[in-house]
Amino acid sequence: MPEIHAHERRQHLDHGIVAASRVLKTLADNGHRHLSVCVTVPWTWIEDARAISLALQVVSDANVVPYNLVVQISDETPLVHMPSAIGGIAELSRHGVEVCLSNFGSASHTHHPLRSLPVASIRLDASLVEARHGSLRDAVIVQSLIDMLRQMNIKVTVDGVNDRDDLAFVAQAQADIVQGAFITPPIGLDLLSSWLETTNRLAASRTLSTLKWSV
Repeated sequence: MPEIHAHERRQHLDHGIVAASRVLKTLADNGHRHLSVCVTVPWTWIEDARAISLALQVVSDANVVPYNLVVQISDETPLVHMPSAIGGIAELSRHGVEVCLSNFGSASHTHHPLRSLPVASIRLDASLVEARHGSLRDAVIVQSLIDMLRQMNIKVTVDGVNDRDDLAFVAQAQADIVQGAFITPPIGLDLLSSWLETTNRLAASRTLSTLKWSV
């Protein structure tokens, strides 16, 4: 069964972590302990040691395993204090929480030095896959980014997979996880279990079975 990242987004970050822990517990109670829940946060949260401590405590109190939580960093706010960010990422990683850098390759992304940030995974922005249609150069850019990140032992998620052609391209490029409308539109927790049962039956498809996907 492929790994699925259920993205939980909330305006209040502390409440977002709480909601994510509840989703993890619900999934675990329904026999889906292999699934992960992703919470999107800005750099200001990563730089705040108190926020990270609270998040780890919430996960502990919920009695769910930390490695099922993915903290995805967006560029909502600029990275101001690199040492604090590195410390925050390291602390989350030390407790088994995966840290992902989001929107990589987008026009707004500041491309912080990858050699300095100990992130475990990166999500390529959907605009990269959209731009490669009809453009050999853009397709080469996507392939080169995936190759570079894999050589750095960074897991690669590709967003913007909206049709079978996109999926075939990303499979050929050897990304780790795919995300987009071709996989599924956003769905609520109440529909997730039935969706999982359906995708179990569809996973026999050779193309789908070669990749993990994200909802």
